[in-house]
Amino acid sequence: MTMNRPMRAWTLSLALAGAAWAGSASEPQGAEAYCQAWSLWRSGKPGAAAARFLEVRGTLEPWARARAARARQEAGDGAGAEALLEPGDDLARVAPLTGLVLETRARCRAARGSHAEAARLMAESFAHARPATEELAARVWLADRWFEAGSPAQGFAALLDCLDRPGESSAAKRDVMKRLLTDHEKDRVTRALATADLLRWARFLAGRGRLSEALTALGRLDLSADRDPCKVGLAEARWASQLGRRDQASALLARLADDPALSKECRAEALLTLIRVQAAGNDAVSGRYALGRLLELETGSGRVAAARLELADLEDAAGRRREAEALRALVIEQQPQTASAAGLIWKKGMAAYEGRRYSEAEKHFALYAKHHSDRRLGPTARYWRALSASQAGKGAGLLRQVAADSDAGLYRQLASSRVSGGRPRFARQKPPWPAGASRELPDLLDLPAPWTATAEALASASAWEDLTLLLEHVRRQSPRSFSVRYGLSRAYDRQGHHQAALAIAEGMADEEKPLDGARPELLARLLYPAPYQAEFLAECGRRKVSPYLALAIAREESRFQPDNRSWADARGLMQVIPSTGDWIAPRAGLKGYSADRLYEPAVNIALGVWYLAYLLERYAGYGSPEILAMAAYNGGPGNVSKWLKQFGDRPLDEFVERIPLEETRFYVKKVSASLLAYERLYGRAQESKQRAGRKSARR
Repeated sequence: MTMNRPMRAWTLSLALAGAAWAGSASEPQGAEAYCQAWSLWRSGKPGAAAARFLEVRGTLEPWARARAARARQEAGDGAGAEALLEPGDDLARVAPLTGLVLETRARCRAARGSHAEAARLMAESFAHARPATEELAARVWLADRWFEAGSPAQGFAALLDCLDRPGESSAAKRDVMKRLLTDHEKDRVTRALATADLLRWARFLAGRGRLSEALTALGRLDLSADRDPCKVGLAEARWASQLGRRDQASALLARLADDPALSKECRAEALLTLIRVQAAGNDAVSGRYALGRLLELETGSGRVAAARLELADLEDAAGRRREAEALRALVIEQQPQTASAAGLIWKKGMAAYEGRRYSEAEKHFALYAKHHSDRRLGPTARYWRALSASQAGKGAGLLRQVAADSDAGLYRQLASSRVSGGRPRFARQKPPWPAGASRELPDLLDLPAPWTATAEALASASAWEDLTLLLEHVRRQSPRSFSVRYGLSRAYDRQGHHQAALAIAEGMADEEKPLDGARPELLARLLYPAPYQAEFLAECGRRKVSPYLALAIAREESRFQPDNRSWADARGLMQVIPSTGDWIAPRAGLKGYSADRLYEPAVNIALGVWYLAYLLERYAGYGSPEILAMAAYNGGPGNVSKWLKQFGDRPLDEFVERIPLEETRFYVKKVSASLLAYERLYGRAQESKQRAGRKSARR
């Protein structure tokens, strides 16, 4: 078991103390015993925990038996564990426990050396609910059981399954990748895998840049068994092209495009890929021919738009600019809703604005906003449309709308400054929010029957792991329920799994339709949590940095997961690279520093906040040092210095859009939106409390 963070206050309605327990005098004792059992387990005493679990009565009794069995198994008492899980008992009627029971049985069988049976039981458990944060470790365990059972093909397939799991930390996935590649060097993987998994393995190798080895793996595929020669042929052609084997790739794609037995979609994809291969070889004639064939198959798809733009770039390179622009105009006219058109429309809008053709720019941004108004770029498009309209002499009405939009992030500030003629302003050092402000949230809302009583009992016992298991089960039955996903996000947050909690909240925010029972004010608090308050407040107070800015950086860098590690070896909450930590530590007065301590929240926050203060001071002479500090935190101070020389005289909105690194450009927009959200959510709470205090003092 993993030691949890200290339990936090339970803030469900006071009804828990009264009506929720009415008519069941044993329930409070059951919740208390359950809580004590979990405390024993978390402190590394599974045997004592099992005994305490078995004393629980009432609503939680079946849950306590399942947990007692798992605790006994962990204590080495496999026979005692299995005795609690006899088939046909009442545990079989508690659906959320099915996966836990199967996993416990699997671990008991493995302890007896029955690895094949253990693997079968664990594989069966994945059909049932389990906390997302436990899935990768369980699949690695499954892989090991298959290896022990002498089934390497299934073992490697289980490891490949690990890489498909969303929401897992990159460090955990990197360990799985390292293991796969180590076995690959010994030529174990390709020889072991069955046909169904060889294509996944080849894609993994290609993603690591091992294209020749990926093609070798594809060569072992039995196409008659694979039943999908299209996927294999497209992958082989793309990788051959990337290796410079364009003739081989073109021949493969031509065969796919000419095969009447394949689906129209497959043949169209082959023609689009063929056009890209020909574009790489500057073969405009063949590209035009392939486009003509593609138009015979489909006319309004994203593939047609992508093909036209590939060919347009090819025509440009050959000096045929009129033909190139004609192709681009067709994309905007006929396929404005496609992903390929989005970038083109945006580029033309910005070019028109910079060329002071404001009416033309407004039309392009309006078209973009109509077809591509997602959560990430919607405010950006609305702002630039409004600014273009204002510059074209159509008044500031649209700008005022953006300035009043609380969800517009940075662009709300930019619009306000354009309307008022001032500069965008961020809170430099607002008073810190009241202690515990981020915890003033209920942990549960009204849940679908019949799980309300069980959920409330688990929450009352601070059994967040089991509440997570229950709500993961209920989510399968009620996937659009706001209250279920809200409670699940809170349960993950209670365990310190902030990345998983945020993933659920962001999934809700991205829904096109409002969720059943949605409450925007509660969703906003899920989207912008404030963990590690004491550490952030202490360091930000010491360095005179806004805690809202530090939280916004940490949110985007690590999703508040202290064990996060990026592919660039950036570590911890604020993603500090070891070499940067070596440079900061003596300057920040941090003694006993080593790279391993970057996973300690207090150490990581101290280094990250010091660096933020350094960047803010470095850019203090500019109008918006916070924006420049964000850009430098992601793209590096050297790049920011270069950009300031190149286009530092431009207004802030134009400066941000000119940042050439796409990752840094979007990073600045995301962090600034988070900063403003934190100021709005937590600063507002502090200000209202201060106003209430002043009124009370006047009385």
